[in-house]
Amino acid sequence: MAFVLKRITDDEEDYTPPMVFRTKIKIGSAPDNDIIISDPGILPLHCEIYPYANEHRIVGLHSAQILIDGSEPEQWPVALQDGSTLSFAAANYKFHILSEVMRRSWKASFSSTVSIILLALLLVFELILIIWLPYNLKNQKDATLATMKQDTYYYIDKLRGQTRDIDTKDNPEMKSVKNLLLGIEDDIAFYIRKYRDNMQWDETRVVYRDLHAIGNIVDSWNYLKGTYSEKLKLDPRVFVNSLTREYDPKEPPASSLLFDSNH
Repeated sequence: MAFVLKRITDDEEDYTPPMVFRTKIKIGSAPDNDIIISDPGILPLHCEIYPYANEHRIVGLHSAQILIDGSEPEQWPVALQDGSTLSFAAANYKFHILSEVMRRSWKASFSSTVSIILLALLLVFELILIIWLPYNLKNQKDATLATMKQDTYYYIDKLRGQTRDIDTKDNPEMKSVKNLLLGIEDDIAFYIRKYRDNMQWDETRVVYRDLHAIGNIVDSWNYLKGTYSEKLKLDPRVFVNSLTREYDPKEPPASSLLFDSNH
């Protein structure tokens, strides 16, 4: 297995690139060594590093000054670990097993790639939210508005039929109220036919609210005709107006289509 030795130094001028070896190397002060260290404390042949089975070993002369991760070995040879620091007198080297270095580099590269992919996915997701969400909400709002309009078309036809079927024979005075309700419903129906394509949320809500107010009157006719019999002196418009206000207290008829001559 190949291994790497990298000299540790703070002096940029004394920097040497990492050295890669695949077989046994010799370290010392003699010129025939693979790594030459010129230092008074270094022997001509200071030590050897060699592969053995699945590990790398270092063996030094008995008088050699060698520290491994800051400790002096008790006996030779010593199996080196990836990342060990070797000190030869004043010279320090970092020992790495090349396969471990490559594996760490691959892990770091993989992590960086995954981070970039996740960041890209996050940006795509944000773009989808920025572009798609408002578009989808608009479509949902348009669909809801279309459904609400369709409900008003159906409801006004149903309501006019129910109002026409009201029996006022037993209480002729209520006929004026019935006719007023029919008149209001006709006005709303005319407004819907004329402005249906231009009706937005505000207009549709007003029509929808008014129809339900009138519907409450029609549905409660048997109770209300008794109430009207006690108020014969009241104008039918005032009576219907008061009923609408009674059934929709939060929305005063002044803001509705009821009795609005402009529509």
